[in-house]
Amino acid sequence: MSADLVAAAQRRAAGLGQVRFELGDAGAWADPAYRPDLLVSRHGVMFFADPPAAFRNLAAAAAPDARLVFSCFRHPAENGWASAMAGLVPKPASPPDPHAPGPFAFADPDHVRAMLAGWQDVTFQPHDFHYIAGEGDDAQDQALALFRRIGPAASALRQAAEAARPGIEQGLRAVIAAHHRDGQVSFPAAAWIVTATKALGDHG
Repeated sequence: MSADLVAAAQRRAAGLGQVRFELGDAGAWADPAYRPDLLVSRHGVMFFADPPAAFRNLAAAAAPDARLVFSCFRHPAENGWASAMAGLVPKPASPPDPHAPGPFAFADPDHVRAMLAGWQDVTFQPHDFHYIAGEGDDAQDQALALFRRIGPAASALRQAAEAARPGIEQGLRAVIAAHHRDGQVSFPAAAWIVTATKALGDHG
């Protein structure tokens, strides 16, 4: 999470006395005065630099009967927003590490189980949904702004030589236009809803 997102959340929650926001490292955060009994992440845990350390620290900081719930993307081939843009990304010289921090780092349930240090009773529920990248009169411009920042096209634009960027962006615009219907730019998407409970004996 970034300071900008925390500031936006604070503005939206102004006047709600029961809400508090903090910016911290999941691998180091702790508050002796607060032992959460529910930890929730929406598509964030895949970016942990050291997932076992982060999950173990969160377990240690949580209440004895705490629950963990998070969402993460399934395989790229199941996510139309990623596969539709695959052709925009130059093929790497060697296969990338599928478990490196990134959108699809937690696509493999066996890998996720191995990362969940301090947690037990892990379950995976598949969830398919519509990834809305833009809507309204400027839906395509919204989607273009989004995919310039995140996803395969954003990586390709950052890494490409300056002369190659216009071609990548032209391809991105074409993908967006092909998925623009009824005032929305929408892509099929696939996620896991993962749940777990704090492991017995891991009391922090």
